[in-house]
Amino acid sequence: MALADELRRLEEQLTELLLEVQAMRRNAERLEKQSGELVKKASEEMIADAGYDALAKLYADGYHICVNYFAKRRLEDEDCIFCRMFLQERLEKAQHAS
Repeated sequence: MALADELRRLEEQLTELLLEVQAMRRNAERLEKQSGELVKKASEEMIADAGYDALAKLYADGYHICVNYFAKRRLEDEDCIFCRMFLQERLEKAQHAS
């Protein structure tokens, strides 16, 4: 009987261990999914930031970035209210995100 009791105890320990491993696997899967979502979001933000930086440079180089006059040359030292509004909105969004 001692051998049977010992085997039953080992079986119970294995069952508990299996439950712990399954819980760890589920947690690892959840973390992997969350990590993938964070990487995707970070990549999208980097792309968006690069696009914004390109538009800001285009404006600084003297071109419109607004819908009305996109890529048309601005007059020397002329500011466009629509372009400036776009730049300001983007700046405010970036400040709120920080």
